Amino acid sequence: MTLTLGTGPFAPKRGGEFNFDTAVLKPHTLYFESSPKRVRVEFGGETVVDTRRAKRLHETGALPVYYLPLADARMDFLEPTDHTTHCPFKGDASYWTIRAGGKVAENAVWGYPNPLSGA
Repeated sequence: MTLTLGTGPFAPKRGGEFNFDTAVLKPHTLYFESSPKRVRVEFGGETVVDTRRAKRLHETGALPVYYLPLADARMDFLEPTDHTTHCPFKGDASYWTIRAGGKVAENAVWGYPNPLSGA
């Protein structure tokens, strides 16, 4: 089950009910949780990220995703790009291209260097 799709508790059409006034909930919800799991990202046969400090984001209308600390990434495999996007809930995203093991994935990594308050 995802918290933010279908009938999940933070989905637009949730299937259950809360025991408090839901007027305090925003129509678009970001729910972050620390992951107790080790998360490792491999690309081109190389370990690009290996962390036990991942955050999982549940966002209204989207499947859960992991956000990983750049401090746990092999920055020698990541090249910053000029590509940017804007999310009205998280802020402006910066992107990196992965180059590892002879493979390339353009703009495959993104992050929010200066996230909006609450993101």
